[in-house]
Amino acid sequence: MSFTISGPGSNPLGTDITEAEITLADNATNDCSTSKHGFLKKLDNNSSNFMNGAGNWAAPSTASLVLWRFPGEGTLSTTGAGLTTPGSPPLVYFTDTLNGLWTTSVVIPTGATSISSIKILYKNEANGNLALAFETGVITVPGTAAVVQVDTTQNTAAAFASAGAADNKFYFITAPSTAYNGLTVTAGNILHFYLSREGGNGIDTYNAEWNVAGIQFTFA
Repeated sequence: MSFTISGPGSNPLGTDITEAEITLADNATNDCSTSKHGFLKKLDNNSSNFMNGAGNWAAPSTASLVLWRFPGEGTLSTTGAGLTTPGSPPLVYFTDTLNGLWTTSVVIPTGATSISSIKILYKNEANGNLALAFETGVITVPGTAAVVQVDTTQNTAAAFASAGAADNKFYFITAPSTAYNGLTVTAGNILHFYLSREGGNGIDTYNAEWNVAGIQFTFA
C-alpha cells in the first residue's frame, strides 16, 4: 500500500494527516507482517475466510463430528448375534455358523452435511475373512416433510479381512463408502445402520465368534 497527500496546501511536516487526505494504492509495501505492524492486506471478498496468524486469508478448519454406538444400543437378531455375558466387557457377538444382525441408529449432528466414514471396532480373535453386509437408511424427524431413503448397495455379503493372526487386540473394519453414499445427509435426521455377519457363508473363513465393541460414525 502507499498513500499521497491530497489535502489543501502543501501539508508540511508536522501537520496532522486526516484519513480523507490519504489515497491507498494496490500494493503490499506496508502490509503488516510477523516482524512489524502495518496495513491490513486487501480483503479477498470471501465471507467464509479469516486472516490467520501468518497474515493470509484462509478458511477455518472444520472438526470432524464423531458419534459412537455401543453394545446395548440398537436391536440384535434373535439368532446369530447377542450380547456377551454380564461381568465381561460389553461386546456384541456374531456366531461363526449363523447369520447375525445388529441394527442401530444415530441422530445426524448439527453441522453435518456428509458421512466421512463408518467403522466397526472389533476384537481380533482369529485370522481369516469375515462375510459382512451393510445397509443404511435415513428418515426425517417429526414435523418435517417425510423422507425415507435406503441404500442397499452393500447388503450382499462380501469378504473383509481381519487384522491377521489372533492377538486379542481391537481393530477397525471400515464399511465401504458405497454403503451410504446414496443418502442425503441432513442435520437432525436419523441415520439407521445395519451390520450383518453371515457366519455360514462360504467366504467367511474367520472360524470364530466375532466380537464387536462399537460402531464409529464420522460426519463432515
